[in-house]
Amino acid sequence: METVGLVGLGKMGLGIAENLLKAGFLKAVYKRTIDDEIKQLEKKGVYIAKSPEDLAGKVDYVLLSIPNEAVEDVVFGKNGLVGGLNSTKIVVDTGNCDPRQSMRIAEKLKQKGIFFLDAGVSGGPGRADKGTLAVWVGGDKEAYDRVMKVLNAIGKPQYLGPSGNGHKVKMLHNLLEQEEMQAIAEVANLAVSLNLDPKKVFKTIRDGLVQSHLGDLYTNIPDGEITSREPKVGGGDYPRMALEISKDAPLPEGAVSYWMRIISRASKEDREKIIEEAVSAIGAELRKLKDDEEFEYGFQTLSALRKAFGGHK
Repeated sequence: METVGLVGLGKMGLGIAENLLKAGFLKAVYKRTIDDEIKQLEKKGVYIAKSPEDLAGKVDYVLLSIPNEAVEDVVFGKNGLVGGLNSTKIVVDTGNCDPRQSMRIAEKLKQKGIFFLDAGVSGGPGRADKGTLAVWVGGDKEAYDRVMKVLNAIGKPQYLGPSGNGHKVKMLHNLLEQEEMQAIAEVANLAVSLNLDPKKVFKTIRDGLVQSHLGDLYTNIPDGEITSREPKVGGGDYPRMALEISKDAPLPEGAVSYWMRIISRASKEDREKIIEEAVSAIGAELRKLKDDEEFEYGFQTLSALRKAFGGHK
């Protein structure tokens, strides 16, 4: 049976590791810090690699579940994967990575005879634990066919064509996801201002054409959990990536979504200044957010949604 090494054991990586182990593929893991989770895997017979290079030399395929900014260093840096890779091996990046970076890495590894697949995954830690992630893969079809059995252990893989396509689809998914969360927050906030029960509103309109997994998720979050949260949320880099990649293509809502999250992370004291800067860049649509008291429930809803589906603090 083919063997797999996993780099990264965060919220998603832990579930991926357990399912790879259950399927008999996981042989080695690497994480910069040794903690209880990695010790538990060691007790189950998984080799704890000393470096990415060490890991790559002991397995057939390598899966990455690490932040975008760490990928190039893990692959090409000191004691990086490339030192332990050869032409029979495949690297699969399941992180939230910039598709342009994925394409660069794939081209550099291709020159060494090594395949690199970008595999955007979706479903959050809950589905990672269950092994039911959506897995969107770009890259060489032959390499995809070789690792498909491995990817079946963590979810439902779909091949989407050339290098970069997996992370492009993930980018578009997250852009839409953030837009939908913003819309839910705005509608919920408006419902409150109209003296309506926002949960009842969402349950009622679901009988019409508007049906949404995220909307259903919102209705199941206890009211106290929403109103007790700090009105802030991290939104990631996908809206910025989409705007940069699209260049002149119209994506104003992506810009609004991105800046909304920048604003929501700011303190109340700094929010006014940041909003003014954002308004100058993307227009008057954000002016309604100036009075944070009027939109407090909306920001709390965004924060609660992020925690509900992704475990984000």
